[in-house]
Amino acid sequence: MRDDYPLIADEIVLIHAGLDISARTDIVDKFDGRAVIPEGERQPRILVGTVETLGKGFTCVRAQCVVLMEPGFVQCVEVQVYSRIRRIGQQAKTVYSYRICCPDITLEDNIMKRQSMMAWIEEQISKAQAEVRAAKAVNDQAQSKGHIDLEEDRLSEYA
Repeated sequence: MRDDYPLIADEIVLIHAGLDISARTDIVDKFDGRAVIPEGERQPRILVGTVETLGKGFTCVRAQCVVLMEPGFVQCVEVQVYSRIRRIGQQAKTVYSYRICCPDITLEDNIMKRQSMMAWIEEQISKAQAEVRAAKAVNDQAQSKGHIDLEEDRLSEYA
């Protein structure tokens, strides 16, 4: 933090599970500049929340940076958080994303390993589905020319 611009307490806002959706929306609207800031308060500069509380239902077009302080058990939830600040109308030209994980903590390390494994499995499934679609297209083309008659049922099981 720069010494010539100290952080003021009302410039930090926190979203947590104890807030209802209306209160969360009000906080995000203040952060994004869509709500009127009461006189004497400053527009929030830092929005703090968990993956679960910030990952759904919000659009933050003013954010310049997202820092994930813990890995999410389900990686698509993390991706959703990142997508909250990469939106149409984004005000920042560059948006930075950071992911902090402590490999010395067994739980976090296991979550990271699980995410890597799941990403690899999803990639393999996607490749296999593409191969099945390609084989089916070749089969369809060959059948239309009357060259071969492969079992349609076998290919459709994997598509």
